[in-house]
Amino acid sequence: MTLITEALIERETITKEEIDELISTGKITDKSESAKDDKKNLKDQAKELGIKGYSKMSKEELEEAIKNSTEK
Repeated sequence: MTLITEALIERETITKEEIDELISTGKITDKSESAKDDKKNLKDQAKELGIKGYSKMSKEELEEAIKNSTEK
């Protein structure tokens, strides 16, 4: 119960999914950090595939470029 109390003090509100994560792992993943990691992984993939301009692409553009590159 202390984990939930501390999370509520820090965030004011938490979702059911965040409560489930808190109970199972003892922490709530920071979504902004997770999104940064996702984009970095996509950029790494794009670099390996030789996609030009990958460093300036949005996450959605990276996903599309990678999809198009692997379909060829």
